[in-house]
Amino acid sequence: MDRGNAITFQKKLKDIVGFDASSEEGFQDVIDLSKSCKFSDCSHTKEPGCAVKKAVEYMKKRDLFREPPTNL
Repeated sequence: MDRGNAITFQKKLKDIVGFDASSEEGFQDVIDLSKSCKFSDCSHTKEPGCAVKKAVEYMKKRDLFREPPTNL
């Protein structure tokens, strides 16, 4: 994942789970997962074969993923 995509994804992930990190190191797991995506320029939003999306869906199915409040 290039730095631009990592930062964009960090912002999206913060919106989803309410987690903030000041650097890419805070998202090392996501960066590692992104290396398994089908496309090297994956935005982790709609591409088929996205390893990050697959991991998020896995976590959601097992109730390990906290959804953001909808009333904000």
